[in-house]
Amino acid sequence: MRGNLSNTSPPRRARGLAKLAAAVRRRSAGRSRTKLVFLAVVFALGLVGVALAGPGGSILSGTGHDKAGLIKAGPVSSENGFPDWYRDAKGLELEPCLEASDLCAAPPVPDANQPVAFDANFPDEFFYQIDSADITGSGGENFLAEFAVEGAFASAVQQGDQMVFGRVRYRKDAGLKANTTYKVTHPFGTDTVEADAAGHVFVTQDVGVAPGDFKTVMNSRVGPFLTWDTYQDADPAKRPPAGYVGDGVTPHAFVGSPNDTNFVRVEGLGVAGLNNPDSCKTTGVNPWTPHDGLTAADCIQTNLMTVVGKVSTKGGVEVARATYSTDTAGKTQLDVFAGSKAGQNITVEGTGVTTTPLRADTAAKGEDYFAHLDVSAVPSTVDVINHGDNPQTAKNVTVTDQVTGTATYTNNADTDGTLKLTVTSSDKAGKPVLKAFGNPIPADGIIPLKAPPAAVEVTSTKGGTAVIPVVPDGTTMGAAPAPAAKNPPTVVPTLGASTGGEGKVTLAWKDVAATDSTVDHYGVQLLNANGDNVGTLRSTPEQVGKPEQTLTIDSLLPGDYMFTVKAGNADGYGPESARSSTLTVTVAADTLAITSARFKAGNELRIGGTSSTSDTRVTVSIYPTIASGPNGTLVPDTTKGPIAGMKDQPLTAAAAPATGTTFDIRLRSGVPTTNPGQVIAVSSLGGVSAPFTVRNG
Repeated sequence: MRGNLSNTSPPRRARGLAKLAAAVRRRSAGRSRTKLVFLAVVFALGLVGVALAGPGGSILSGTGHDKAGLIKAGPVSSENGFPDWYRDAKGLELEPCLEASDLCAAPPVPDANQPVAFDANFPDEFFYQIDSADITGSGGENFLAEFAVEGAFASAVQQGDQMVFGRVRYRKDAGLKANTTYKVTHPFGTDTVEADAAGHVFVTQDVGVAPGDFKTVMNSRVGPFLTWDTYQDADPAKRPPAGYVGDGVTPHAFVGSPNDTNFVRVEGLGVAGLNNPDSCKTTGVNPWTPHDGLTAADCIQTNLMTVVGKVSTKGGVEVARATYSTDTAGKTQLDVFAGSKAGQNITVEGTGVTTTPLRADTAAKGEDYFAHLDVSAVPSTVDVINHGDNPQTAKNVTVTDQVTGTATYTNNADTDGTLKLTVTSSDKAGKPVLKAFGNPIPADGIIPLKAPPAAVEVTSTKGGTAVIPVVPDGTTMGAAPAPAAKNPPTVVPTLGASTGGEGKVTLAWKDVAATDSTVDHYGVQLLNANGDNVGTLRSTPEQVGKPEQTLTIDSLLPGDYMFTVKAGNADGYGPESARSSTLTVTVAADTLAITSARFKAGNELRIGGTSSTSDTRVTVSIYPTIASGPNGTLVPDTTKGPIAGMKDQPLTAAAAPATGTTFDIRLRSGVPTTNPGQVIAVSSLGGVSAPFTVRNG
């Protein structure tokens, strides 16, 4: 079985379906392309049940098929850096569809009046194939399903950013039941998607979004390629435009599903609604069988898709290697290894090189090409040309020597070892310098190493390179030595007379070094009144000669604290003491003032002010007011406050030259419907501001 998702209404079933779908993709380009890596999750072979969230809703699980889909990527184009074609399991080969027309879903270019050219006038996305289904759905919004083999760029239209990925995308902007699952059956498998809280789905799965990796797309679920069912019809009038597998605009019956599911069906509560022309039919082509209490109002289906795909017209050429060799007498020969489609007319030529055809093994697949020829001198480069392409495909490649050899690592028990490199260059006359690990290889090939790499890269000053796997040999290693025994202290410290104070605590405990001479430090953990850790374990050296050890911790917020202590040595800590009794820390209240307060009904409540403290750990809460006492003094109304969203808000250091701290609490969600009138600020240090009138606007 083979196995990410962007905002306007999906296009209707009409002539402009693929064109409008392409426009949607372009309008959402910032999300769909610049964040492809963030969204990408590869559904590896055999993978099901992976949750994948998108901009709206999520894919909860998906299945694919156990048949081959796409099986080969063509040579990388020297014109644009993308594969010249992809081949599916049926032998159908499609190339990049770059025409600025509906036939190719109109890939956008900077200047539509100029020819497509990399990189100045090249689309930021295009398709080898895209198949789109637009199904009438409930709530006045159609369900869009797309399946594509897409070319795009990781960040910008530039060399090195090219990538090709398989895409599965679903979109319905309204009409689904909130947080409800729906099953999609499609040509390449099934998916279970979940609508979000607003009742819509917009999810994408992209496989193969690594720049320069043109093979991972073949692990996606998209493939083999789909075509109109009349693609090879005996009647030319029924076929798509010549050279294409669909016309890119007409919803049409199609074939190619490896599961024989040449349709798109969506099942789930209320997805169709009433009187829907696309409700699933129980008779006819691809009939639906109701199940699990579902009715026609819960199922939509189409047997039609718009299909985009351009049949490959070129073979291209991939040069695997162009190397030379010389014998001791100086005779020079050139070897060229290349690949393309079968039946191509490929030659090699260059300065001092007689134009020579490359030979293919027609008894095999016929897609490997080779030439072996004499040359009078080593050319710096050669051109390998596919003359069958129109225009011809030419690759200019650098000629290097060929490096071959072996790498054997002889291990010397538990101590060290040696790496023996036996390597040669095909340039016997020139005798180039061969290097490993950046240094020339010794004459005897032996390099002392305690641990070798899995493979060694050997380079030649004539340009050749080889990655040679290392074969281990020699005497084996013994068992790892047992770890040294650890002996942390076993004695438990006794607590002494500890005290709380103004912003600090002074902790005391009895020294246990007289009992255990290995003790050289203590670990102290401060706790709050609930027994939760306040900060991390504090390590403090043993105070030699002091029967009672002490540690003062200051800059504390007001509240009740406790602590524990344990003795430590080089091997770790011993048992922890019991918790101390409660130690109370007091801190003088800060001076708090509100300096601004503004209210916009249902939109915003914003309160600002200052505090005399410089401690940004202190928080502020805003309360409504209530009259208290015989004089009607306004105090914080603790029965109604703090105001929701304005509790325990942090202070910020005041900008120089001012001192102290400030607060600016801005509430935009859950804003009260009426002006609270007057408010009071209360800090966690106990500071209380004067009442402040909240103005409207």
